[in-house]
Amino acid sequence: FVRDRLAPRIFGLAVVQRWITFTASQLWVSYRKGPLGGRGSKPRPGDRIADMPCRRSDGTDTRLYRELGGRWALMLPALAEGDS
Repeated sequence: FVRDRLAPRIFGLAVVQRWITFTASQLWVSYRKGPLGGRGSKPRPGDRIADMPCRRSDGTDTRLYRELGGRWALMLPALAEGDS
């Protein structure tokens, strides 16, 4: 009875479908308050980086999101002179 009659009605509700989609998408996951999160200025570890102007190695101007092309990337800070 529950599986055949009740579950389809409950899972057919828009609010339940939105909740399931939100939970499964994991867009709410953040690492800001994790042990590596720190309290520095933006962007902080776990943040999604904003689109910004950048320069290709050949010197032409472009945008970050255009270069990433919808793929994910791990952004690391540049090393200071003499660091390894």
